[in-house]
This record gives sequence, C-alpha cells and structure tokens, in this order.
Amino acid sequence: MKRFYKGCLRRVFPFLLKNVPEDDGILQLVFLLQDIVKIIFSFEITDLNIIELENLIYRHNQVFHELFVTFNDDHNVETVDDVDDFDIEENEEDSIDQGDHGRRRIQRRRKKLKKGINKLHHLMHYPQQMREKGPMIRLWCARFEGRHRIIRKHSGVQPNFKNPPKTMARMFQLSTLGSVIFITGPRENVISGGEKQSLECTPYCAKLLQAGFLAKSQVTLAKSVEVCGEDYSVGHFVNLKDESTAIPSFAIILDVIVKSDKCDDVFLAVRKCKNNGLSRRYNSYSISNDFDKDTIIVKIANLAHHRVIAPWTPVNDNEVNLYLHPRTV
Repeated sequence: MKRFYKGCLRRVFPFLLKNVPEDDGILQLVFLLQDIVKIIFSFEITDLNIIELENLIYRHNQVFHELFVTFNDDHNVETVDDVDDFDIEENEEDSIDQGDHGRRRIQRRRKKLKKGINKLHHLMHYPQQMREKGPMIRLWCARFEGRHRIIRKHSGVQPNFKNPPKTMARMFQLSTLGSVIFITGPRENVISGGEKQSLECTPYCAKLLQAGFLAKSQVTLAKSVEVCGEDYSVGHFVNLKDESTAIPSFAIILDVIVKSDKCDDVFLAVRKCKNNGLSRRYNSYSISNDFDKDTIIVKIANLAHHRVIAPWTPVNDNEVNLYLHPRTV
C-alpha cells in the first residue's frame, strides 16, 4: 500500500468504525497517532506544541507496548556491528596478521528490538528536530518527489545515456521556462451551469446592491465555478473571516454569483453554520446547519486562507452531524 493510501486510511479510519467505543485500545492508539500527525504536519508551531508532541509520542509508544506485549518476541532485526566495537570477537580461522593490525571478521548477530519497531524510535526524534529546524512539513520528502516525478517523465522520452544528469537538468530547465513563457495571463474562470439574468430577478437583489452591484447588472447564478484551479460548488463549505472567535467560522455555499460583464468577480451566497467544536474522535470540526441565519454575500477574494471544504460525512436532509477539516497541506 502506498503512503498516500495509508494516510487516507488513517484519516478516515474513525469514520469507518463508528460503532466502536472510544475507550477501545486500538482506537485510542489511532487517536494519539492523529494528534501526533496534526502537529508534525503543521506549518506553524510553538514551544507548547513541541512539549505536547513529546507527551503524545510518549503516550503513543506506551499504549503500543501495552497492546502488543509479545511484539518484540516475534520481530527481530539483523544488525552489523562496526569493527571497532568492543564486543566483536576476533576471527579464529584467520591466521594471517595476528598482531594489532590483524583482520577481524564482521560478525552478524540477531538482536531483539527493545523499543518496538524502528518507526517508533524515529518518532521520538521529531520534537528535537522541530526545535532545531522548525516545522517538518517544509522539509518532507513529498516536495522532492513532486520534482522527481517531472524528472522521471523526462527520462522516459530522452534517448541520451552518455550523460543523463546533464540531459535531465537541461530538459527540466527548458520545461520550466516553457511553462513560464507560454502563460500570457491568469487562468480564466470556468463556469458550470446557470444562465444570465438581470439583477432584479435574483433572490439576492438587495444584498447584491449592498455589495456594490449596479441595478442594471447582468449576473449568472452558477452551480460551480473554477477560480485559479479551485472548484467552488454548491453544497461545499468555505471558511469565513471572523476575528471575534478563535475557532473557524464555516458557511455552506448556496449559490455562485458571477458578474456577466466581468467574470473575474465571483461572489458566493452562503449561510453560516454552527460550529460545535473539534471532535477528538474524528479529528474534525462538528458543525450543524443553522437555518435561522440570513444569507450573506461574500467575495472569494475575501475568504479566509483556506481552500474549499467538502464534508467527511454525507449531507443528510437536516444537514446535521457534519464533520469538516480545513485542508492546509
């Protein structure tokens, strides 16, 4: 299984086991792992986050050993010791150079792991590395693999095998320059569905006038619009700017409004939702739709710095018990 699939499985695992009680040992281990990953993959961290990470890692490893007591008995590792180690015995079969410079055979011995699998041991080094280097998300291997993917595509079509690194570097430079030269301007917005109509015929006439629309303007009420590669669709959620609260303020998209004379101006008709707080079981925000809230008009450029959010759980008739998690990676 690829790492991407493992990450998705870890993320949706609590949703797949809704009937399992929260005090289950395996589920508690998953909760601890999710809390650890949430801090490690954060773009901004504080000293308190690192201290919390140390406590979570300690608790995670402790729960792991409590659940899998016989794990070390079944998993051994074969290690190769250095020739300078004090516990390496001299090769008795080697009769050449018996002096101080005599050769020693590197002996292989099977040693039992004392701290579980290697990944648990590597996990313990993250807090110190984050103190020295900052957020680890800026150093993770996915950034390298993204560039490496382009190199692999070029290597599959080039016939030169005398100096592959130089050829790959040249092809990468040409492809990067080509992508910059042939871009003449910003990407056009792609509108899906909807028809042009006058502002007075829309159900949001008064609110659009307050937002700066002219009374004789032509608008398009679309089902979705793609802006800079991001798809804003009816039924998805956005994060509004609300400095009065420390928790995110979510709103559901009711309609997508586009000025017909200027497609770059995209507005959303949204309704705020009630944020019930962060659920530790699902590691997401639990929200419910507040039908008493009035519809508001927001411009896409004025949204908080988060992408469009789709609910983890399907939207039912009452639109309750929804779980959202802002995408930051």
